[in-house]
Amino acid sequence: MMRCVMSVKRITFKSFGVDLVGNLYFPEGYDENKKYNAIVGASPFPQVKEQVLATYGIEMAKRGFVFLAFDYLGMGDSPALAGEHKQSRYMFRLIENTWDAVSYLGTLPFVEEIYGLGVCQGGSIISTAAVTDHRIKKIATVSGMMADDAFQWVGKDVTDA
Repeated sequence: MMRCVMSVKRITFKSFGVDLVGNLYFPEGYDENKKYNAIVGASPFPQVKEQVLATYGIEMAKRGFVFLAFDYLGMGDSPALAGEHKQSRYMFRLIENTWDAVSYLGTLPFVEEIYGLGVCQGGSIISTAAVTDHRIKKIATVSGMMADDAFQWVGKDVTDA
């Protein structure tokens, strides 16, 4: 019989006036009266919280961290802004979504320090977010794509293809 090593809670937080949707992973034996270091995950393009970040959420919870995987604006369960197509990936919005995720983690009484983990394009997002937001104490990237390329600036005809 396998034993569950952690739990997951679906959460929402505000960014650009809409509710972004995330999954918060808790370590085994989580105690709301204790303090934990938390990690905000920055996903690869065009992934959602149930893909790569779910794998890291489970692994980081096994290591005693609280881990936040969330869908960026217009991705997965998070809505797009009114009048915009679902898969917009404007870099400045991704960074602001990340800052808002950090703000959400900062409201949780059991969170001590906040770290960042970026995978592929998420490496660029978390790096920029951490340089401009000192609440993020440490970061790690996995195959970090540090490009500032056309995916941020072209229209849906190019990105959707």
